[in-house]
Amino acid sequence: MTKNDRNHVEEVYVVGFIPCYQVPNLPEALDPFLQPLLQDISRGFIDGFKVFSYPREIEVEGYQTGEEETVCVLLLCWTADHPGQCECGKFLNQGKSGCRRCKMVGKLLENSTNTHVYYGENRYHFRYPWEERSIESSVEDMFDIDRETRVSICKAMSSTKGFTGTSILHIYLYPLYGFDILKHLGFASSAEIAHMQSEKGPQTRRQFLLGPVSKVKSLSLNERVKIADTLDISAREVPAVVFVSSKASLSDVGYQGSVVYKGENVIADINGHETVLLICNFLSIRCEGTERATLLTVAPSYPPLTTEDGSQASDFWSGFIKVKAEPGSEQLLFPLDCVKRKVILYNYDDGVNSVVDYQRQARQLPYTIIFPVYIECGDMLSIQGEHLHDIWFGHVQSIDHCQRTVDVFFFVESSRHKNLYVRETQGRHGRNTVSWHSVIGIASGEWISHTQWRKKE
Repeated sequence: MTKNDRNHVEEVYVVGFIPCYQVPNLPEALDPFLQPLLQDISRGFIDGFKVFSYPREIEVEGYQTGEEETVCVLLLCWTADHPGQCECGKFLNQGKSGCRRCKMVGKLLENSTNTHVYYGENRYHFRYPWEERSIESSVEDMFDIDRETRVSICKAMSSTKGFTGTSILHIYLYPLYGFDILKHLGFASSAEIAHMQSEKGPQTRRQFLLGPVSKVKSLSLNERVKIADTLDISAREVPAVVFVSSKASLSDVGYQGSVVYKGENVIADINGHETVLLICNFLSIRCEGTERATLLTVAPSYPPLTTEDGSQASDFWSGFIKVKAEPGSEQLLFPLDCVKRKVILYNYDDGVNSVVDYQRQARQLPYTIIFPVYIECGDMLSIQGEHLHDIWFGHVQSIDHCQRTVDVFFFVESSRHKNLYVRETQGRHGRNTVSWHSVIGIASGEWISHTQWRKKE
């Protein structure tokens, strides 16, 4: 069975249980509920299950199916929210060693009664990351915590090691096929997300209006002509009365669809251009000779702001486009399926709104993300100059952590050799003080001699 087929919702079986409120607050509290499931999985992996009606359309290269087949099962992924995952995997969900991916260690504030644990020194650990956890090196720690009978010592070991014991998932499944609780336990914020991940593809759903069917509206001749132009039919085929609603369900917006209300702002595809509109009403029209009703949207558009070169004005940092604060007087009429997504308008300036569009197509950032670096003596730093592309290279001599500055000797490119840098000024007077905020990163290169440094291309 292919990966797409076995991940389909029809092939994924959800097994759940609800422990009673009397379950004690102990690391092994959920083990009795999980043990029957894991025993069935173990038997299914070792012995398998006899299948007599094996699908003939499934073909395996080099294997001839028979009347009776043995199918084995295994657990590929275990999904839950963070507290539930820590209960099943027996991880420490907070405290000094609360990360199950790496051996990150938190610290308490000095000379403080605050008992919160903080994870600091981010500059240092960005350059020198924490050691990653591995199941091979963690097994002994988990077993030691299981064997410890003293409660106080057990809690201290859990705080240091990051485990509360040995997970029943590890006991049953790791010896069978290497199920790794540090890698094969995923997180899900809700049941809907877990269901979405198991879906093979989007379902085909229809759009529809919400509200009482008794709300109708009589159309004038001009409105009928306008609807006829929109649907590319004659005005005689447009009925004189239509259903009206203030909310509609969009099938292709969001995972399970989305409901749009009157008064909300949306972006719709109008004649091949994305337009910001204010929803006024939705119409349901059943024209002559059609089996299904046609759903239309009535909405005025917000006039866009343009720059001097005629392009759409947008915010430099966020990329959100800008429109006028008030919509136009003309009511646009277009099919409901032209609506792409919801947006939020907020006041950017006098008479100008910024369109907060988090679901817009991803674009390249107009700037380079700079991470704070941990500076050490002897580093060659890239330092931002006065202009955008003015980059200086400085060799660190000393670091002042209180003032957050470094003393450097600047190096400039040699006039004889490309990418070869030498001291700009000789002697102690060439020493310069640079703020940490001007440091872009650590330059890549190698020292040719004590006074020459070559930059990597």
